[in-house]
Order: sequence, then C-alpha cells, then structure tokens
Amino acid sequence: MSPDGKDRQGTEGFSASWSAQDVFRKGITERFPSNWRLPVRRRHSDVVLDYAKPGQNVLEIGASNRSLRDFLAGQVSGLTYRTMDVDRNTKQDFYSLEEIIGAYDLALMFEVIEHPPAPEGARILQKVFEILKPGGVCVLTTPNLFHPNRFWDTEHLTPWRYDRLGGIMLAVGFEVEYICRLHNAPGVRRWIRAHVAGPLHEFLDVDFAKSICVAARRPA
Repeated sequence: MSPDGKDRQGTEGFSASWSAQDVFRKGITERFPSNWRLPVRRRHSDVVLDYAKPGQNVLEIGASNRSLRDFLAGQVSGLTYRTMDVDRNTKQDFYSLEEIIGAYDLALMFEVIEHPPAPEGARILQKVFEILKPGGVCVLTTPNLFHPNRFWDTEHLTPWRYDRLGGIMLAVGFEVEYICRLHNAPGVRRWIRAHVAGPLHEFLDVDFAKSICVAARRPA
C-alpha cells in the first residue's frame, strides 16, 4: 500500500525490493522534495529538546560514553535515561538489541544507522518501533550524502539519503514528522553558509551541512 494508507509491510524483504522502496521513498519526497529545502539546525540535541518532556523514558542506541545523559538531565527534569551499545568496554544498560527491555517515549540514535548493512539497519529500526510506546518518537542522525566527505569512513557501510531513510521508516510504520540538516557552526557563520553561500552550494550540489536528522513517531 502507498504511504497514504495504513498498511505497512515491515522490513522483511524490503531491502531487496526496489519497487517497495520507491513507493515509500516517494512518500517522503512528496513532503520533503529536496535536500536543499530541508531546514538547517545547529545540533541534534536541539531537535531532541523539541520532543523531550519531563518524566519520559529515554533510550539511546549507540550511546558510547553516555555523554548525552548529563546534557538531558540539565535540560529536562525527571527523565529516565537508558543506553545500549555493543562495546562492552563501556558502561551500558544493554549490549544488544535483544537485551533491551521496557517501553520508551523517546529513542535516540546518532550516527549509528550507517554502520551496519542496510538489512541490519532496517532490523534496528523495526526494533526501535517495537520498543516505543504508542506516540513515542525516534530521533536519529546519519551523514549527509551531499557533503563531500562526511560519509567516507571505513566503519560506514550503508549510505542513507534522507528520502531512503525516511522511506524505510515509513515502511516500518513510523510517521515521519521532521527532517533537517545539521551544521554546527557559530550563528553568523551558519547564516552566511545558508543564505549567502547557499545558492552556490546548491548549484554545485555540494552541501555544507554534515548530517541529516530525522524525527519520526510511532502512531498513537
């Protein structure tokens, strides 16, 4: 079924079906027609604060040193913050997707989805959808493929254009609410990049924003 309907196929077989991918990708490009029309925000944490509310249960996947915990504690009261990361040399609540228990209001993944192969990335998104409460939100980032070198790292296996990533989230069952580009620069420099140099960047099809951020909600 098209993205306008309620039926979702999940991720089984999705990566192998170009026709299915295109149906959901077009559901994204109808609302977000171009990378260059996406708004520019400074940090992913700014987007997180759009959705974080007092008393929520928050899960960060790929949490590394759990540095987001102190930031969130200083901004939003009463959050319960749990983490998952496969690196057992770090302190985490969970070390695999299978270990994750509980239901969450907010799930966070920053520069994670590009590391596994595409089918595994789809499985991660399916798991996130399942552990979110109805109405819960997933906020994630990935390297912006329009940036000349952001993706190119030996640990990055899967490039995700914003429309492909949004499309697979639609397929899982999410409602994609917001997509933006991230450029962490001081205000004046960011404004010049976006409004003065922006037309040249667009003409060359080379972006200054290093990452894409997507916020998507599990329907209530």
